[in-house]
Amino acid sequence: MKDTDFLFLTTMLRARETGMLREDRINRMLDSPGFDEAAKFLIECGYPDMSGMNMTQIENILQERRADIFGELSAYGYALDLLNLFRIKYDYHNVKVLIKSSGDGSDTSYLLSVSGRIHITVLTDAYSTGQRGDLPAHVAEAMASAVGILSRTGNPQLSDIEIDKAYFREITELAKRLNEAFIPTMSNF
Repeated sequence: MKDTDFLFLTTMLRARETGMLREDRINRMLDSPGFDEAAKFLIECGYPDMSGMNMTQIENILQERRADIFGELSAYGYALDLLNLFRIKYDYHNVKVLIKSSGDGSDTSYLLSVSGRIHITVLTDAYSTGQRGDLPAHVAEAMASAVGILSRTGNPQLSDIEIDKAYFREITELAKRLNEAFIPTMSNF
């Protein structure tokens, strides 16, 4: 990647800085006497008024906002690998949700995130049919292995560990491809 590839993105982000959640706004939110007052500061950042909403509604709004931003940035193909650093974890999260929901029979579809690289429908279909050819190799392998572990052991934590190992393998490979040593430590973002 060339530095000039990011000239447009840098300019676009600079233009949007005034509407971003900056340190001064965060501090004002933290100093607010209650949630409704804190939520009003987010209106200045382009969010809808979230005062009076429950946690599920708030999470849905935040998830949609994150997905919109990822979608917009993914249109600029030269930044796709870099953007995927932030999207990969949602794919593995979704795999965990699908496997755990089948393990205990509960409906956890509300926990699926739209912020990953893989559309939820594609991932869900791959899981339910066993046809994983449309998935990235690491995700497909993690899904197959975790399903096997859960069916053999009945222990969802062991399947989670298998999924986490695949996630860290993939993000490490991406870091090497981008030649960035700090990237594996970014997994908490």
